[in-house]
Amino acid sequence: MSVKRIAFPLVFLMALSFSCQEDVVPGPACNVENPVRDLDWLADIAEELDNSGPRDVFYISQAKYRLKTVFVVRNCCANCSTLPPPVYTCDGKQIGSIGEGKGDIDPEILENSIVVWSTEDFSCSV
Repeated sequence: MSVKRIAFPLVFLMALSFSCQEDVVPGPACNVENPVRDLDWLADIAEELDNSGPRDVFYISQAKYRLKTVFVVRNCCANCSTLPPPVYTCDGKQIGSIGEGKGDIDPEILENSIVVWSTEDFSCSV
């Protein structure tokens, strides 16, 4: 067998295995299939955002923080004067806010963050 016949499949499998490591898809959050639909407190927040002011900039993300699933209510409006984004646990308890001050949660340590809710007319790229 030639080296090319062995090397090509080996390189292909290595590239495939490395590309799969970057696509981390979180499993079921908070023991529910759809947290925005199945967690009443989160559904209430989403409904409130959907019926509020500049609705095209608000979204809810899910991430891991200290090995626990958390939800962050965010907006992508650079000119809006809003409070720091609150961070909630699965039971709806606010554990802090995103920020860099004392007691804040550093956004850099949130892992596997994904958008789990946004309005139909969401205008941001996150």
